Amino acid sequence: MRRQMTQRKRALRKGMLRKTAIAVVMMLSVGMECRGQAVEFPTIDLYDSDVMNMYSQAYAGTIATRMNTYRTYADLAINAYGRNELTTALNYANGALETGLDNGTMLYCRGLIYEAMEQYRYALKDYKKAKSSGIREAGIAYDQLKRKLEIIDKK
Repeated sequence: MRRQMTQRKRALRKGMLRKTAIAVVMMLSVGMECRGQAVEFPTIDLYDSDVMNMYSQAYAGTIATRMNTYRTYADLAINAYGRNELTTALNYANGALETGLDNGTMLYCRGLIYEAMEQYRYALKDYKKAKSSGIREAGIAYDQLKRKLEIIDKK
């Protein structure tokens, strides 16, 4: 049985070596065929004012779209939280955070949602991140929730 396994492994290695050798030969032959031929790639002058204007307009359009998406999701999250639809609010808050804009405020809001859902560890993480980005209320909420959890853990 052991001998058969060894023979199978050798056969597999032999097959792999053949495939590797064939691939190397093919690559070398293609390389030799291309050798000596001049290949030119198109270049773009990045300092050309038309090109720079095109890039800046595209970037501005992208930022505007992301801002609109952020505002929409943030408003929907806050409204859903106000109606106590916590799962929906969490989904919208995650959508707003995916845009990468104004993360401190939305992290604080998502922390509130997690706290209302009694997912305290996630709430603490979001409060801590929001606090580090300068949201004062998040620091207060973080300290209060931490004290609350210490009291719960003692019981």
